[in-house]
Amino acid sequence: SETFLSEGLHVPPELQRKEVTRSIFNETKYYDQVAWFNGADGVPKLSMKFLQGGNYDFVGKVLTDRNLSKLQLSWCISDHYPLWAEFSIED
Repeated sequence: SETFLSEGLHVPPELQRKEVTRSIFNETKYYDQVAWFNGADGVPKLSMKFLQGGNYDFVGKVLTDRNLSKLQLSWCISDHYPLWAEFSIED
């Protein structure tokens, strides 16, 4: 996250919360991001308005009939939690 910010990218506060973890193994790593550039005035250089975002914790929700460990689940699906973001295209 710090590298993104140092390059001028903006990560919305909703996606910087500790509850929005990125990995099923290490909650402090930031593998994936949703970010954009802001103008000099701090206004996003987007044609859409960010509304909300988060992650999707799929552990315990997928392949539950297989009784997989987290390591096995990471091989079958991923060790990254998918991030999501909702935008509005209306003014």
